Amino acid sequence: MKLLLFGDISNEQIRRLQRLVNNQLPGIHVKPIISFENLLRHLRKPLHRVAAIVMFLSSEEAIGQVLGLKALLRDTRLILVLTDNDKKTLSMALQLNPSFISYLEMGVNDILSVLRKIFIRNFRGVESVKDLRRTY
Repeated sequence: MKLLLFGDISNEQIRRLQRLVNNQLPGIHVKPIISFENLLRHLRKPLHRVAAIVMFLSSEEAIGQVLGLKALLRDTRLILVLTDNDKKTLSMALQLNPSFISYLEMGVNDILSVLRKIFIRNFRGVESVKDLRRTY
């Protein structure tokens, strides 16, 4: 199973989340993506096997770009990390039907918990699910 980490901003939270997922969620392949074009290219691949995407989005413009990909995201769990809780930004973000919304200043522990639950559900019947539950 794959997890994409997409950010239109470069920051320590993305790197920290990647390290935590690599250490605490065995069997999950983490792929950081730093450009919108690379995200689009990856999502257009048939059978991309992406179970979840965490998107760190810094502006309404970035959310607007992602809204254009809504059809490509429909079978993927989406976690959004926003930089502010402005009503317009939140309204746009909710149009993406995310599984979870967090804010940059809140850190990544809640995101890690949500990812753990998502991957436990996706791994039902697979031996490595025991390892995921052990770390929860």
